[in-house]
Amino acid sequence: MKKYLLFIFVIFLFVSCFEEDTTTDEKECNLECEKTEFCAFYIGEPTCVDIELNTSWTNLTSNWNYSCAINNIFNDDDEAASLLYCWGDPKASDFRNDVISLPTIENELPWEVVSRDYEYSCGISSGKLYCWGGNYNYQYGLREQEDIYYDQPQQIGIDEDWKTISTGSYIFATKSDNSLYCWGMNQPRDMGFGNNTGVPILIEHNIKDSSFGAGSACFINNNGELYCWGDNHYGVLGTGDKSLREAPVLIGTDWKKVVTAYNKTCGIKTDGSLYCWGKGNSSFIFGDDKEDKLVPTKVGDATNWEKIFLSDNYGCAINSDTELYCWGENSVGELGLGDRKIRTSPTKVGENWKEVAGGFSHICGIKTDGSLYCWGTNAYGELGLGIINPVGEPNDVRDTPQRIIIKK
Repeated sequence: MKKYLLFIFVIFLFVSCFEEDTTTDEKECNLECEKTEFCAFYIGEPTCVDIELNTSWTNLTSNWNYSCAINNIFNDDDEAASLLYCWGDPKASDFRNDVISLPTIENELPWEVVSRDYEYSCGISSGKLYCWGGNYNYQYGLREQEDIYYDQPQQIGIDEDWKTISTGSYIFATKSDNSLYCWGMNQPRDMGFGNNTGVPILIEHNIKDSSFGAGSACFINNNGELYCWGDNHYGVLGTGDKSLREAPVLIGTDWKKVVTAYNKTCGIKTDGSLYCWGKGNSSFIFGDDKEDKLVPTKVGDATNWEKIFLSDNYGCAINSDTELYCWGENSVGELGLGDRKIRTSPTKVGENWKEVAGGFSHICGIKTDGSLYCWGTNAYGELGLGIINPVGEPNDVRDTPQRIIIKK
């Protein structure tokens, strides 16, 4: 009898642990709030929060265990503050001492666009280009890889006409005239601009879209022509072979979007159809077919794709109906489908999405109403919920989208 009672008590404690950390979707928030507020759970507690503040998210960027987004809340002068909020593990240190589990203002500059990579970020403010964090990829315009770390944004050069920025082993940035520049760690000289350099080098004019992975890059010009170059492991360039290209090579025409990752590349044609190529069985988008795809290969029959995001092990895309689809690895619920089953083809997550980005094993997205959600693993606070759930503990992952809430 005593053993039976002890067993019941242990089960009660186990269930209680789960109930204390129930997700916001499973609770009923019934506080009476002002007209400019709504009831939401903030670190697990029902709270009245500002509507405008929590529906003004844009420009989402994620990498490893860290994410950032710009909040376009207006200030007292009716000007968009465009402050950058970040959360997760900023130094990818594998230690939790520096973890930020709630979205926190990164700095006070008003941002137009920001891109995050391993232990450093770059962004554009009033047309000026800034970077902060480590100097691992020569991003500060220094010809030497100096062991420095900037907590605050440092302006790169003196130009004031930058438009887009994308960070990685090197940096891609475009100017207002749609010219594309690249600089950073050119190793093993696969990007075709000589030795490692911190000086922006002109790659091409008239750019419509561009992306780069780990050693390879692609861009689409205003004529819809897709060019790729760099390291060609797994056939990620789409050239029909696996040979390195030190200069851009024409892959095809009628393209409007391209996204690269370490082991694959995907693109959207002007007719809205989706194509991918590179490592076979990567992200499981080609099912059990393990053959590397050396040329762009069509995925499904849909012709209404608009945006796409790739990780090494999964991918997501949004169509013209604002429906979000994801596929690939799902061991920690990173596909947001309510389970941990692998998907071998694009599977619908939900509706009314406009942006999506992801890290190592988490994904964040912004809905059409400007609200922000994250899902997947939460070992380093990367879901922005104000709590940390080490792997192996109850609720160590969230396999459905969880809304991120901030307060003034």
